[in-house]
Amino acid sequence: MLRLKHYLLFSMNLAVVFFLHITVVLLFPYPFHTMHVVFLFFLFLIMSGHSGQVIFGGSLLFFLLELFSGEPFGVFLFPAVLTLLFSIWLFRDVISNRSIYSTGILCISMLSCFWVLFLLSDMV
Repeated sequence: MLRLKHYLLFSMNLAVVFFLHITVVLLFPYPFHTMHVVFLFFLFLIMSGHSGQVIFGGSLLFFLLELFSGEPFGVFLFPAVLTLLFSIWLFRDVISNRSIYSTGILCISMLSCFWVLFLLSDMV
């Protein structure tokens, strides 16, 4: 019963992040609508040590965001999941502490990795 409660809470968190991301993209002006609310949510999960939930939730959430994207299928999903895998590896094996500096470095590396992979997959 506790596990079911945990999965329902995680599903509700994913739904809130999904709608928050859609709201930010649709309602905010130019410099602010490019914020990645989803990556910030998964950065928080990575820093708190829930890496299994990051992969499952990231695949599900980025699949839902892919459905609302104007790009061909997989152009957004593939780089996002690879970015999450890269950031988990980077946090576990390279950075390995939870300071504000390591959070900033991980955030910058996540976004730069995502944009490089996204631009490469968009060219193909």
